[in-house]
Amino acid sequence: MFKLIIFDLDGTLVYSYTGDFEPGVRYWFSHCHRREKLAICTNQGGIGLRHWREVVRAQGGDIGDPNSTRWTQQNMEERINAIAAQLNATPYVSYAYQSKKGHWSPTPDSDQDDPRWSQSWRKPQPGMLLQAMTDANVTPDQTLIVGNSDDDRNAAVAAGCHYSDHDEFFGPYRPHIVITYNPDRCWSWLDLTDGLNREATMRRYEAMIQRAAQIYGHTVEVKTKQSRTSENIRIIRSESPEHKARIIEMVHGHIADCWINREWLEFDTPDQHLDALIASDEIQQIVIAPVVLRNIYGNDVTERCAAKFAEAEAHKRKFKIVLG
Repeated sequence: MFKLIIFDLDGTLVYSYTGDFEPGVRYWFSHCHRREKLAICTNQGGIGLRHWREVVRAQGGDIGDPNSTRWTQQNMEERINAIAAQLNATPYVSYAYQSKKGHWSPTPDSDQDDPRWSQSWRKPQPGMLLQAMTDANVTPDQTLIVGNSDDDRNAAVAAGCHYSDHDEFFGPYRPHIVITYNPDRCWSWLDLTDGLNREATMRRYEAMIQRAAQIYGHTVEVKTKQSRTSENIRIIRSESPEHKARIIEMVHGHIADCWINREWLEFDTPDQHLDALIASDEIQQIVIAPVVLRNIYGNDVTERCAAKFAEAEAHKRKFKIVLG
């Protein structure tokens, strides 16, 4: 039993770009958090000198004023406290700033002695973790770090703490999606192409909808059952009725894509699919979304799409490939 759990923020508790909670986070905080003390320690690497200046100026501050740094500190504290409030957590707010070029952002002279602005405070250095343990009055052996990067893991090792990857920690608490479908109904609608093998086609269909539903980190189970409808979607461990509705809508949307974009019935590999599209002189513009092809074939085809784009450009084709 750990006495302190320290969470990374972006990519661990929330999505880096949207700010939405990662799957399983709300459920764990609502149903599984007991008496452990909780802390949030984040580098906030995306906030560098340029962003600091923009924040200061937007708030009416003076970039040369030693107190201007307080604007950025207040902004970050408000963000982390808002997230913690939604999770019923009490955070210890720790952060450091780094510019996009990898240089340490300068700060007013009055803050040079503040450890939060030093390199030892930034992961993979253990400064933030050590301070959090001191404030919580716990030892490294009583502390668990939950993160999503090598910097998080290395900081935990440097501090002598236990470490868990966020997928491992939150995985058991993520929504579990059970998709039940009627293979007879599916096959009667799909069997429009000569030479299709029913068993192989149904296995590919199952794999496609499973990969599509796993995009946001959900665990997915696909079953077959005789029923009046083609698919039935059941959610276990949903975090709220609204969250459940969003998942069901998302899964239904991806299943609809399987019916609408029927090229997957004709090709065995993404290369065959891409080559056939490029070889078609009738198509003036081809839109290829790598995420859709990944769902179909189970491979990351972003680089292949880019290569096909370069090939088409080199041959001065009249159409273009747009990477989605």
